[in-house]
Amino acid sequence: MSGESQFWKSLEKFRQEQELEAVSIEPGVFTHVRDSSPGREVVW
Repeated sequence: MSGESQFWKSLEKFRQEQELEAVSIEPGVFTHVRDSSPGREVVW
C-alpha cells in the first residue's frame, strides 16, 4: 500500500471517529489555509 493511500485511509477513519462539529470545527475552517500562489521560480 502506498503512503498516500494509507494517509487517505487514516484521514477517512479520523473523520468518521471524530465529531468535529461538536468541538466547533466547521468544514470550511481550512478552506483558505493553503497558499495558492505558484511559488518561487526554479532555475535549472
